[in-house]
Amino acid sequence: MSQDKSRSNLSIAKSEIKWFFKNHEVTKEDSLNLELDLNFQETFPLITKLVKKASITEFEMEKEKYRLYGWNTSKNNSCGWLCKLENYQSDLNLLFEHRLLTNTIGGIKEVWDEFDEIEKTDDFTLNQNFLFIQSMCSKGIGFNKDSYLSLCNKQDKKPLNNFDELIKFSQEANGNMTLYDSVNGEVYLHARNHYFDYVINIESQPEYTFYKIIGVKTFKDFVEKIAENWLSIIDGRG
Repeated sequence: MSQDKSRSNLSIAKSEIKWFFKNHEVTKEDSLNLELDLNFQETFPLITKLVKKASITEFEMEKEKYRLYGWNTSKNNSCGWLCKLENYQSDLNLLFEHRLLTNTIGGIKEVWDEFDEIEKTDDFTLNQNFLFIQSMCSKGIGFNKDSYLSLCNKQDKKPLNNFDELIKFSQEANGNMTLYDSVNGEVYLHARNHYFDYVINIESQPEYTFYKIIGVKTFKDFVEKIAENWLSIIDGRG
């Protein structure tokens, strides 16, 4: 099922992420040449490079707008993002870079990776319920708060400063979430259960609560790391 000129972006997405399209009618399908402004290009140079390599399709479904970004890997297999486009401005204190990203390319709702090439390289986009979508972001760690505070109390550890003000911008299917500090953009992973080898324990925090991600300090770093990981497979460097 390699992505080629005989198959549209949408037909590939419908095949690879069937569950998203099931029993829904797609309307207003159209290919797109996306112009990225200079501010976006300077803020996200690797995402810019990745998007410029994409075949892009916009469509509507259930009165919602979406955009598909599709690529061929170096082995000629398809991979891509299904992004939601929103006429929505969150009342959360989102970072400028976060708003710039979603207002330009949308927020990621689904991804596909035909033969698990990306899975070997990128830990940030697969198995996620969403990434970056403003209407799905929230403040704090939700139902995990009580158990987190209980762990801190039992282990005589101080809760992370302003943990309740962190912005959740990504959540895995298993409940793990990625958050940032809206003051300095610093990124944290909150994981109640994991086997990740790309995270660092925070000594002041109980195990299976807050972690730092290796090589990622800020939200911008996180976004650019995703692009780096996908480019490595698309360009054959993975």
